[in-house]
This record gives sequence, C-alpha cells and structure tokens, in this order.
Amino acid sequence: MTPITSIRYDRPSRQETVKYEHIFLFASAGGLVILCALFNYLTLFITRIRMRSREIALRKVCGSSDRNQMVLFGVEYSITLLLALFIGLILIELTLPTFRELSDIKLDNPDIYLKAIEYAAVVAVFSFLLSLYPIYYFRKKTLNAMLKGSTGGRNKNIFQKISMITQFIISICFIFCAVILMKQIHYLNKADFGLERTNRAFISVYPVIDGLKEEITKIPFITEIFPDNISPIFPRYSRSYRTIGEWEGRQDSTASVNFEMFDCNQAYFNFYGLQLLEGAIPADGDDVHILINQAGIKSLNIDHPIGKTIKKGESNWVIAGVIKDFYIAPPTVPCSPIVMIFKKETDFSSNGSILFKYQEGSWNNCKERLETLVKKLNPNVRSCQICNMEEEYEKFLKSENALLMMLDFVTLVCVLISLFGVFSLVTLDCEKRRKEIAIRKVNGAETSHIVKTFLLKYMFLLVIASVIAFPVGYLIMKPWIEGYVLQTSIDFWIYPAIWLALALLIITCTGWRIWKAANQNPAEVVKSE
Repeated sequence: MTPITSIRYDRPSRQETVKYEHIFLFASAGGLVILCALFNYLTLFITRIRMRSREIALRKVCGSSDRNQMVLFGVEYSITLLLALFIGLILIELTLPTFRELSDIKLDNPDIYLKAIEYAAVVAVFSFLLSLYPIYYFRKKTLNAMLKGSTGGRNKNIFQKISMITQFIISICFIFCAVILMKQIHYLNKADFGLERTNRAFISVYPVIDGLKEEITKIPFITEIFPDNISPIFPRYSRSYRTIGEWEGRQDSTASVNFEMFDCNQAYFNFYGLQLLEGAIPADGDDVHILINQAGIKSLNIDHPIGKTIKKGESNWVIAGVIKDFYIAPPTVPCSPIVMIFKKETDFSSNGSILFKYQEGSWNNCKERLETLVKKLNPNVRSCQICNMEEEYEKFLKSENALLMMLDFVTLVCVLISLFGVFSLVTLDCEKRRKEIAIRKVNGAETSHIVKTFLLKYMFLLVIASVIAFPVGYLIMKPWIEGYVLQTSIDFWIYPAIWLALALLIITCTGWRIWKAANQNPAEVVKSE
C-alpha cells in the first residue's frame, strides 16, 4: 500500500449570516407564538361571550335576530383585527432593519408587507372560523338558561384551563430553549480552545511591501510582532492535507488518516499558546520529529505514541509529543487530526503575512493605523487584509447569535401574551365573581385568603404546564447541545429558576387586581348586583 496518496488544498466556503435551519426554527417559533395568541384570543372571546349571555338573551327578547347578532360580533371582531393589523404593521416597520441585518433577507419592503398581510388574513380567517362555534353555542342556548346565568355546569371553564396550560407550555419551552442556547454560546466564548485567540491578528499585503514589518513595530498599540514568515492559524486560511496510510502500531491494515499540516517552530508554538500534553517540543529545523494533536492520536488508534513512527514517503516521521486539540473550525465540527512540522526560518516561504499581538481594547485604533500605514507606503496596493483572530472565530457563532436575538424577542412576545391572558382572565374572573367575593367577606373570609384562592388556581395550572414543558424543552435542546464539539451542561437549577420567575411575574401582574377586587365594599357590590 502506498503510504502517502495525495496532497490537496482546501478553501473554506463563504460564511453564512444565518443558517437555513435557524431560519426554519425561528419561523416555527413564530408559528407557536401565533398559536399562543390564538388560544389567548379564543379564551377571552369565549369568557366574554359567556359573561354577555344575559345581554344576548335580552337582545333576542327585544327582537334581535340571529343574523343581527352574528353581524354584531363580526363587526366587533373586525375592529379588533384591523387595530391589531395596524399596530402589527407599525411594529414591522420599526423592527424590519434589525431583522434584515440578522436574517440577511433580500426581499423589498412591499413584498415583506404583502406577505405579512397575507399571513394576517389567513390567521384572521382561521380564528374567525374557530370563534363561530362559541357564538353558535351560546346563540342556541335557551333564554331561560341565559337569563339565569347558567354557563354549562362543572366543565364550564375546561377550555379556559386548557388554553392557559397551552400558553404556559409554549412560554416555558421558549424560555428554557433561550436560556440553554444563551448558556451554550457563553460557554463557547469562554471555553478552552487549546490556543490563545485574544489580542492576536495578522496583516497580509499584496504585493509585499519592503520594510512594512519594521514600520509596524513603531505603532504603539502593537505589543509583539512574530519574526518569521509562517502562515497564521486562522479558520479561513488554506491548509494542506496529507493522507497517511502506514504507521507503527497500526491495528487495521486498511486504515488511513487525513492529517492537516502546519508549519511550526518553537516561537510559533509559544505565540499561539499551544499546550503540550506529553513528550517534548522538537528543535527548530528538526523536520523528522513531529507533534500530533489528540484527535490525530485517536485516529491512529495507538497506545503510548511517543517515539512511534509514521511512514512519510521513503522516510519516517517520529512522534515527539502530543498537543492538546485546538479548534479552528465551526463549533459543530470536530477537531481534525493535525501534524506540526518544525522547520528552520529559512525554510518558510514568504507569503506576505505578518503576525502580531496588540493591546487589549485597542483593535479599532490599531487597524486604522495599519490601514493608514499601508496606504502611505504603497497607495496602489492590490489587496490588504487585516484580520483579528477573535472576530474571525466570532463569525462561526454569528448564526447562533442571530438566532438567540430572534428567540429572545419571540420569547418576550410569548411571555407577554401569556401574562396579558392571565391578567385579562383574572380581571374577568373578578368581575364575574364579585358577588361571591362579597358573600365570602360577609361570612368572615380574610382578604389574604381570597387572594390566595385566586392565585393557587393559576399556580396549579403553571405546575401542570411545567411538568409537560420541561421534558419537551429538554428533548429539544439535548440533541441541539450534542451537535457542538464543546458542550455546556443543562443544570438542574434552570428548572426551578424559570418556574419561580414565571410565578413571580404572574403574581406581580395579577396580585394587585385580585387584591383590589377582594377589598371592595361588600354592601356596594350586592347593591350593584
């Protein structure tokens, strides 16, 4: 078997702003928000019609036909819809520039507004068709039952409870997914990547400018310039690959491993802060002894690799040491096998790249000074690249950051819808049960007891929703997290923290309304009834 089969050079593809699957997830999240709002609307609509049962009955007694009542409810619905559409278009206008930047959508504004109106029309028709059933149901009830205020017995609030549980489930899932995604991105920004990324950059000029390196040393923001002409470790930089088909200790005679090749010397090793796990660093110019990363040792499937040989054409490479894996690819791509080859300074080909370190927080000033310097030394330079290592790696997370911003916004909207629904239901519930509250107070019930009775109802619904939502959120986010090479943990404290936050929001939004209803004068309430 030929030990070395080929050498190739790969060029990375264009960095995407937002990945397709992230756009799909955001669209799915938007659909869930619409579903949440639809449940909220239907709940309030049914509750309000139930409270207006006497009004409906009196209208029928006074000669109002079924058609007239349908027109009445249709007009009320249309006014609400038009107001919502008007406010929605205003919000689209305000958020459209930011959304364009995050999603990289190229549609013109008229096309976007047209699509928004089309979707709004579909949602409006669908919700109107759903609302026909409660209108039909209450219209068919007997006048006697409607005038007495009968609302359907023990299961009168079953839809209301199901609706609130559904809204809570969607809200908890959104919050849980947003928290886990935020935790994963924070972990990727703080994780050990096996090399130093901070305050490291390079400049590449074509054609090469003589004396550029000496002039760069005069810039006060630059703290160190790498003396040799070695290609920088950057994710978008072309690398050579070599297929190794024979090595000492190979267990499978048909196995082969593709290694990514890096030219190196001791100064380069220290410049990037690479970490030696075992063995020794070869001397500069020793192109026989090499360093291999952990992924390479794992691919070779050998024990005690120090001193083992790898066939390199007619000669051999000797493994001098093992280095910690360093990540130069997107966070979902595992580290590839890497070989570090140590050369003399004279063996490095001049590629016009100059590696340097700069002061913390001075990148913008440093980049501006470098651009000015290049224009001064050669105004007709064909190309000039000035790249910050941290910014280059942040491009890998650009899609995740955009998704997080979109998900945060959707989560906020969904939580607000749920809280508004709870507040509206509490308000209607307090209005409907005014006489009951007054009678309870007359019979000696404390205000705190009445408030507790109301709040326990919604806390119980929140508990039921949590039992469903947290496992669903875990099943969604666990495979997502496993897609990253460096993974954060889904800690237990996240669950009670989310639940307590939602419970506190519900108590804050509804507690004062219940307290106000519980403190009304019972005599005034009974007289008004």
